[in-house]
Amino acid sequence: MKRLITLFIALLPLSLAQAGEPSAMFGQELAQVSKRNDINLDLYSGVPNNYTLRVGLDSGEIIVDPNTGIGGQSLSYKWFISKEFALYGGLGINTGVADHLIIGGAYTINTDNVRFNINPVLDAGGGASQSDLYLGAFMKFNGIKNKEMMLGAQMHSDLTASVNEVTLGLRWLARDNVTIDLALFNANNLEFPGLIAVNMSF
Repeated sequence: MKRLITLFIALLPLSLAQAGEPSAMFGQELAQVSKRNDINLDLYSGVPNNYTLRVGLDSGEIIVDPNTGIGGQSLSYKWFISKEFALYGGLGINTGVADHLIIGGAYTINTDNVRFNINPVLDAGGGASQSDLYLGAFMKFNGIKNKEMMLGAQMHSDLTASVNEVTLGLRWLARDNVTIDLALFNANNLEFPGLIAVNMSF
């Protein structure tokens, strides 16, 4: 936690103003992607190798994730199909060998006040497979100092292990280029905080 806060404070003065939100939320992928030439850095608490790097290209984004569900690292590409739909796929790397395939999709509906999201993902190969389904519902409102905030609920179903987890939390667009996700109830546990995720765009 201390390393996350220290890194956030160190990088904050270097960030440049960019509009828009990150293309992930509470661990699930959204249909949107990073803008062309944008670099997005996600910093997470509570997991090893707690960052994800995203680089925006013409029709999607490259995702570098050092902490995949099965283990090891992954390199993926997310295609922007429409404002409601995106697909992504990539390779997972374990001990230097690309031995598993990651395939997923995201369907997002945004209205003036509500966001609904569905994100299925399959991580297969390397001697093991994992299937996950994320469902999210988030309500937008103006909160502290008229900054936009979202209050929401997420269900994560690990279809391989038949385990369901619920997360309740808050997203705060602190600045045009800084977004903070804070979970108060995380993975069926009441924690404070259960999860902190900070996204910065450059």
